[in-house]
Amino acid sequence: MRRNRILKKGASYYITCTINRDRPELKPLFVREMLLLTLKQAKKKFRFSLLNFVFVYTHCHFIIKPKRGENLSKIMQWLLGTFAVRYNKRLKIRGKVWFDRFKSEVIEKIEDFVRSFKRVNDNLKKNKIQESLENYIFCGIFYFKNKNFEFLDRLPLLLEFLIWSKNYYLRFKNFLLYIKLSL
Repeated sequence: MRRNRILKKGASYYITCTINRDRPELKPLFVREMLLLTLKQAKKKFRFSLLNFVFVYTHCHFIIKPKRGENLSKIMQWLLGTFAVRYNKRLKIRGKVWFDRFKSEVIEKIEDFVRSFKRVNDNLKKNKIQESLENYIFCGIFYFKNKNFEFLDRLPLLLEFLIWSKNYYLRFKNFLLYIKLSL
């Protein structure tokens, strides 16, 4: 028996979706483009913040925060189900695309968010994809660096400040000092 999904009102979630049999089905460019298009359509259909994402060849990660009245499971079921139908139709095949239901972790603290954000970003290197984050259109960093917020949501200033720093504790201390001096 599988465990119930943990959902918390107003929370963000670190999500992992794995391709069936861990095969590199997302490697062809047109497949990743199809998933990106489906993600953009999900943003129009549902109310949620997309705070980061990455598509690698065997899986994808998202950081999502459903807005009031939205349900994480419904958003992800539509996104993954719609993509699976389109994928099968395009390749003229049948069968399961995703390995299992998506995995989700509740992000409760700033430290959890920063860690999850960096986990998403570390996936290109970890999965031996040669493109840099700044040039890879299938990850959030590309859109952040190009200030393209067409479907990716801006991060709150404090989180942005923490994420882009190497030593976020020191940066956070300096940020608090800056605020104190500004008042």
